[in-house]
Amino acid sequence: SDPNSARRFDLTANLIRRTSQALEQRLLNSFAKVYSNGGSYDFSDKPRSGSINWVHLRELAQALLMFDSGRNLHKTYVNMVITSRFPELFQAKKKPQLDPDDEDS
Repeated sequence: SDPNSARRFDLTANLIRRTSQALEQRLLNSFAKVYSNGGSYDFSDKPRSGSINWVHLRELAQALLMFDSGRNLHKTYVNMVITSRFPELFQAKKKPQLDPDDEDS
């Protein structure tokens, strides 16, 4: 086996992996942007202004299913829903403040 062909194979595999990761990240960012615009779902023929572009969202989700069966899409979606619905779970915990009157001197 030619040592150069093995090196070329490794370089090509690395390029494909990096390109795939970059494409998946772009799709995830686009999905997050469309979803975070908010609004309600409107499945009518002429969606109202301010509704979620669910067709685009569906297309992005279908494309993201090609990457590890949508594992990162699922993680991103769950994270977006949880942080938007339960923001108190992600707020920094406040340390209890000492009341100067409570100190035993």
